[in-house]
Amino acid sequence: MKKIHWQRHDTKHKIVYQAYVNSDYSNPGFGLSDAQMQPIQDWCDKHDCGKRLSFDLFQFRNDAEVTAFMLRWA
Repeated sequence: MKKIHWQRHDTKHKIVYQAYVNSDYSNPGFGLSDAQMQPIQDWCDKHDCGKRLSFDLFQFRNDAEVTAFMLRWA
């Protein structure tokens, strides 16, 4: 499995991270498969920590959720 890098995208009321497999953060989602993303979504559901918005985007309620997520997936 390729290492997944995460880039934060702040919006007015949301904390969103996007998955990348290249460390220069070009081509989001390129090189990722649903088989790689599904365990991340399953972990988020199990721990009520973040929500998958689309194929490679996850939203978090607060920085504590982000910290827990990053300790597991970054």
